[in-house]
Amino acid sequence: MTTTANPAPGTRRATALPSARVGALVAGTALLVMTVLAPVGVLLLDRGQAVPGGLLFALVACLDVTIGLALLPLTMPAGRRLALVAALARVLAGVALLVAAGFAVAGRVATFQDVWDVSLLVFGVHLLALGWLLARSGPAPAWVGWLVVVAGVGYAVDAVADVVALLGGPAGAPTISLVTFVGELVLMVWLLVRGGRPAPSA
Repeated sequence: MTTTANPAPGTRRATALPSARVGALVAGTALLVMTVLAPVGVLLLDRGQAVPGGLLFALVACLDVTIGLALLPLTMPAGRRLALVAALARVLAGVALLVAAGFAVAGRVATFQDVWDVSLLVFGVHLLALGWLLARSGPAPAWVGWLVVVAGVGYAVDAVADVVALLGGPAGAPTISLVTFVGELVLMVWLLVRGGRPAPSA
């Protein structure tokens, strides 16, 4: 009779790590590309070049979906349900941005801005969930997670202000996210350099 030896627990863990590392690299690279494409898209729209600007934002939307899915191998061990919430929120934000990009390509830039504002509220929810996972029990240093939480609060506050203005309330968003986006940059660097790697042994 032949028997099959089960792999040791340490071996199973080691084989799972590359998946998290690959996910971190994919998400980090996508974030890096987005930091270039999004400002260029805004600049093109401001200059009246709606079609190329809208197409760039369509690409950004696809990257949003990619990031949401790529982060799952990294965040699932920290909390399955919240990781799924974070991923779903990012995917929904990407889908909303894709719809907004369609309006931009059609020359309806004002509608693009309105839909984008709504998508940023969902994006803020993603950052809040992701940051909480990283700060409380995730694979990143807690301070990285808390910076992401702060970024999520900034986006959520700005988006709520924009939606209130859209519904006829007081105009003028506080643009807190212009400062709190630092958390996103820190997350991007961490994903590219350390994300998914095993913790250094003592």
